[in-house]
Amino acid sequence: FKGPEEGRQAARNMLDALRPGGRLVMDMIGKEVVARTLCERDWKEEGRTLLLRERSLTEKFSRIENRWIVIDDSGRQELRFSQRLYSAVELSSLLEDVGFVGIEMYGNLSFQPYDRNATRLVAIARKP
Repeated sequence: FKGPEEGRQAARNMLDALRPGGRLVMDMIGKEVVARTLCERDWKEEGRTLLLRERSLTEKFSRIENRWIVIDDSGRQELRFSQRLYSAVELSSLLEDVGFVGIEMYGNLSFQPYDRNATRLVAIARKP
């Protein structure tokens, strides 16, 4: 999302799409996980394909800008994309503000606590 209002509108749309009692499950990389694990540059080779990845934090740690270069038999392709980062508190507040209830945060899809060992940010929320 480009800005906070787009994120809020997306959350409202998710709430509206659910039946009463329906559950939302979101799986993303949390801001706290990024702070602990960010690797600004890396590369990965799979077969005859080379992937170069570059990441940088922007907008007061609210976004991560990505630049990927893929080199394979067909040549070189560059991809750029941006992701909005949420902390557990920010995401929980957003979901609550638009009307979700019973909001829970986990550190992975095995429902481990969202703590310093978290590898993901998994949010589960319910429509009243």
